[in-house]
Amino acid sequence: MFTMTDPRTGDRSRSWFGLLVFGLLTAAPGCGSSDAPSAIHGTIRVGVLPGENRDALRDQFGPLLTYLGSETGVTYELVLHDSYEEFQQAFERRKVDLGWFGGYTFANVYRSSGAVPLVSRSRDSRFTSYFLVRTDNSAHDLNDMRGRRFAFGSRLSTSGHLMPRFFLQNRGIDPESFFREIRFTGAHDRTAMAVRDGEVDLGVANGSIIDTMYASGKLDPREVRILRVTPPFMDYVWACQPHLEPQFRSRLIDAFLDLSVHTPAHKLVLSPLRARYFVPVDIDQFKDLIGIIEQLAIAETAG
Repeated sequence: MFTMTDPRTGDRSRSWFGLLVFGLLTAAPGCGSSDAPSAIHGTIRVGVLPGENRDALRDQFGPLLTYLGSETGVTYELVLHDSYEEFQQAFERRKVDLGWFGGYTFANVYRSSGAVPLVSRSRDSRFTSYFLVRTDNSAHDLNDMRGRRFAFGSRLSTSGHLMPRFFLQNRGIDPESFFREIRFTGAHDRTAMAVRDGEVDLGVANGSIIDTMYASGKLDPREVRILRVTPPFMDYVWACQPHLEPQFRSRLIDAFLDLSVHTPAHKLVLSPLRARYFVPVDIDQFKDLIGIIEQLAIAETAG
């Protein structure tokens, strides 16, 4: 079982889709562990990056939290935040126990709070961002966009800001001097819509989210096209507070690793997450990313 809380109002609600998934999971052979004693008392508060609208986030993470509840015997509460900054601060203030972080926010909470990395999707070690333009834009390369209006996502987004900025600078493009105007939309879907609606001429966003928007019809390739794809980088990770018991962490990791697209009930969990399976991760896999963050911070200070 899982609940959802709006931190602005304190309202809680149960997910009916989650109840359906719970029924399928507990009916499936080998699923569920209601007879296993809980390694932790109370409720695990789960935060996620607000890279999409709230309804999309509920649909995306609800089935997973229901599944985790059935596997670990603990209740999970989805707490949604309005910005990456608010989510990061909630974790740092221990108002979130378990979080779905981008590489940038994870690096921040690792350095500030000792966040413990647990698992990533199989795809997250080779993640990409898309630079988007309207389809009627005649540009063939990023260099054609000099003097135009440009949009990042959130300032704390790995795929919507940090790594695109790094790759632009590696191409000799300093965003602040190259573009006429820079804005931060706060979310990947809002960046895509800003390009579509002509509010900006170029935007960069999470490649996986853009692929999903194309597939669902929320974004029309006849209106918005991909101008350039970044080289791959390490990105998303599930991480927890360091005070969570090691025994519970192990059970949580095992629950993630047991998910398989070959199990029908698990497809309902994995598909909304744009995942095929999860893999264990450790801090060494984020050292390059942490180095890039420090490099860009030094460059900003020097500038």
